[in-house]
Amino acid sequence: MVAAHRKKSSGFAAAQTHNCSAGSRVTWNNGKLTGQKPPLKLQEIWAILTKLQMSANIRELAMFL
Repeated sequence: MVAAHRKKSSGFAAAQTHNCSAGSRVTWNNGKLTGQKPPLKLQEIWAILTKLQMSANIRELAMFL
């Protein structure tokens, strides 16, 4: 008797090829702005610092500084 040899495939790849057609693929960032973000303003920095100080979260405050 010859056993049938099945090729193992990941469920992700099978689901990806099954659910979408090649012509109507939509990217995850379609319509969103891409690129570098503007730097934080001084007012935003102080707001973050005061919120971290009030919450007494020393680790996050140290990581922010």
